[in-house]
Amino acid sequence: MSAQSGNAVTLDFSESGGCNLILLLIAAFTFSIQSVEEIKNQKEQLQGVWSQTGGSYKDADFSTGLYKGHTLPKSKLRVAGDRWTIEIPSPGKKKPDRVKGIYILYPNGEPKRIDLKINGMTAYGIYKLNEDKLTLCYGMVGKTERPSNFDSCVPDGFALMIYKRVE
Repeated sequence: MSAQSGNAVTLDFSESGGCNLILLLIAAFTFSIQSVEEIKNQKEQLQGVWSQTGGSYKDADFSTGLYKGHTLPKSKLRVAGDRWTIEIPSPGKKKPDRVKGIYILYPNGEPKRIDLKINGMTAYGIYKLNEDKLTLCYGMVGKTERPSNFDSCVPDGFALMIYKRVE
């Protein structure tokens, strides 16, 4: 497709070269449209209120609700637009503690990726969304790597959270 003459590069737009370039541009444009549609679809599916049903991080087992013999509160995840809020009941308080941020989805590929932005910092993660079940695996804010799969999530030092849709 290209020929070099000294330092100059010339492009071959003959019939075969031009066709290849057009096919490449069509493929890139199609992939871009699919990506935008998939992001929109995934965002729509995430909207609502989710109740924590399981997960783990270090010594905390959210499936049993125990951390070193102490009871763990179940959190709620609220997703509205591109914003998320986690509400964690706190003993002795009328209102739960809240953590808020925005999220960015990268749904193309397996596993699907998510960035959780909090006060200018990012928690890098992966997610699975199956109808009314959401599984998240992510590093705590400040951890620069992203988990590669759900099986090694906890042993690799990431948090695994499982939610069920309630609203």
